[in-house]
Amino acid sequence: MKRFVKIIALCLISALLFTGCGSNNYSSTVAATYGDKTVYLDEANFWLRYFQQTYESYYGTYFSYYGITDMWSQSSGNRTQTYAESAREQVMAEYLQAFILLDHAADYDITLTEEDQKKIEEAADSIMASTSFLELAKESDLTKEKLIDWIGTRSQALKVYEGVKAQAPNVSVSDEDADSFSVNYFLVYSSTSLKESDFAKLAGNEDSTDETAIEGEALAKRLEDCLKNGVEYDKIKEAFTSLTANSAAYRYADTNNSSILYSKAKEMKEGEVQIIEASGNYYVMQMKDLHDEHETAHAREDLEDEQRVDYFNEVLAEWKKAAKEFSVKSSFKNLKMSSAS
Repeated sequence: MKRFVKIIALCLISALLFTGCGSNNYSSTVAATYGDKTVYLDEANFWLRYFQQTYESYYGTYFSYYGITDMWSQSSGNRTQTYAESAREQVMAEYLQAFILLDHAADYDITLTEEDQKKIEEAADSIMASTSFLELAKESDLTKEKLIDWIGTRSQALKVYEGVKAQAPNVSVSDEDADSFSVNYFLVYSSTSLKESDFAKLAGNEDSTDETAIEGEALAKRLEDCLKNGVEYDKIKEAFTSLTANSAAYRYADTNNSSILYSKAKEMKEGEVQIIEASGNYYVMQMKDLHDEHETAHAREDLEDEQRVDYFNEVLAEWKKAAKEFSVKSSFKNLKMSSAS
């Protein structure tokens, strides 16, 4: 259900990438119906292209790495559909869910406020300023009024979603379940390299000219020594900007985390440093805080939200039983999709 929020939340409405459009009658062609409501192809195509742009921004590089120029013609994860077919199905599933939520907007006294309307207009202005919008407008007769209407509809559905969650009963998370620790780490690949002069400068010797390379496991051990000798993680991170450095937080009671970092880190003591080898690479990890108050509070919020989402899913399942008939037309099913060049 978090995916639903991502798709319709206003903060994710951005400049869109539109491809595969080639008709000037989208605004009069029916893409889907829900009861007496009609979705026209211009709107359905708009959200499909938004989905496309979002997905390509996450996974386009992966497909390019393997020399795949058109990811949408490839088989999707379930192997029974192409990515294009799966995308069209996902967009229509979001339509159906939004329609069902809007059927119950009055039950939760949901309306769009002046502040909501302002954000919607700002989102529409941002989209209209993009080159991709201008190209699609030529094909589908898109206007700012249409954009405001489309974004507003999904924003109202999102507010119903939040309204249902807010009524979830018995939301409670124990201190033990939320208790979290945090670690800092450097990821050293077998090819990662620094010079002796880099470490000399870290120690304050700016005149060092020793160009001897330190790589892989030897570099990991050198970083481990620095941390054990009291050099602060942030100082090392700032000095060696080419290093992959990050922080992570975990719950002690997380039974679903099978990562090697988690299994090793949960046994560490305050300030302890360890090297963890993983597939020829090395994590140089330091325990930052055994009981991180900030991360514990964040974990509590996440766990409480999971309970509210579970309640929402129960409510939605009941609403679906009484939902109106939803029909997706061939005009939408046959929309072409291809990766951007």
